[in-house]
Amino acid sequence: MEASTIFAVAHRGASNEYPENTVAAFDRAIELGAPAVEFDVRMAADGVPVIFHDAEISRTTSGQGLLQDWTSHDLMRLDAGTWKHPRFAGVRIPTLGEALACIAERARPVLELKV
Repeated sequence: MEASTIFAVAHRGASNEYPENTVAAFDRAIELGAPAVEFDVRMAADGVPVIFHDAEISRTTSGQGLLQDWTSHDLMRLDAGTWKHPRFAGVRIPTLGEALACIAERARPVLELKV
């Protein structure tokens, strides 16, 4: 890709249709032809990088509180899909490794590191 090339980036995956920053949203964005997928990376309490936009988890999950206070194991037990639509019940917060594995070789990952 040339430096002057302009291309679309799927912001938090196909977040208009699917729960943002989830493997389902990344898969859908790539299926729709997005050449790049943007997602947000935060550190869980146990040092595992997870994919999540907000500092507080209640807007898009079944949990409450600050993400940094939760371990990755506990975060992955939360429902991160029902807020968007009941058909996404059980969708969960992915780790950075899971997100990269999902996107690998199908699109360019664009990481936004949240501090």
